[in-house]
Amino acid sequence: MEKVAVRRWKSGRESAEWDVVLEEAPLEIRVSASFKAQRFLKTLAITMRTPGHDEDLATGLLFSEGIIKSHDEITLIHRAGDGALIVDLAPWADVDWTAFDRSLPLLTSSCGVCGKKELPKMSDAIEASTARIKPKTFASLEAELEAVQASFTETGGSHAAAWFDAEGNLKRFREDVGRHNALDKLIGSLLKDGSLPLADSILFMTSRASYDILQKAIMAGIPIVAAAGAPSTAAIELAERRNLTLIGFLRGDRFNVYTGSWRVG
Repeated sequence: MEKVAVRRWKSGRESAEWDVVLEEAPLEIRVSASFKAQRFLKTLAITMRTPGHDEDLATGLLFSEGIIKSHDEITLIHRAGDGALIVDLAPWADVDWTAFDRSLPLLTSSCGVCGKKELPKMSDAIEASTARIKPKTFASLEAELEAVQASFTETGGSHAAAWFDAEGNLKRFREDVGRHNALDKLIGSLLKDGSLPLADSILFMTSRASYDILQKAIMAGIPIVAAAGAPSTAAIELAERRNLTLIGFLRGDRFNVYTGSWRVG
């Protein structure tokens, strides 16, 4: 976060004041991996993100895109001299780069499926979940998350991805200027400590619910996704196909259930 000078207008009057702005900066993520018995170093992405939890971001991106299947496939994450983050994969993590190839390496903070030739193969973990959540549990999610969102409180410029258990207890969250980055940071941190898949859990996003958010949730085995904003048609169709409960426009005790309504009640 940084302080910047602004000219603020209120009730027709101008004043000189300071404002706190969320930082957005590029991060290049490179992967060192084996492919067809040869070792190579490749730029996976250059993403615009809020600095912090960069290792979680890289780990979550690799997992949610289906490049790695477990944290054991990562042997080391370190910084290059130019500031890039290098992820070294184990020799047995044989990466097929044709499954994840972006036409442009630059990803904006709002970019999810940009430039992919094909989508990752998604986990089947959702099918086994039998969680049933009381409506009043969803009503408490927004307030509980807002109470701990330091970046949003200071700047109003961050998205959050939060993991709640079936009783509505906040277990972990991550913030970022980009909603996809926030979710990748959360997924990466959970993969590192062996918490995935998240059966009988709730993912709450302060953003809208797009296809790529649902795709990442499915990869993490999360059966219920609640979003403060609207879902897209593609997100609803994906949630329906994969037996996932999708909730949109969550504001206090008001929300819409688009798919998987049997888990609510």
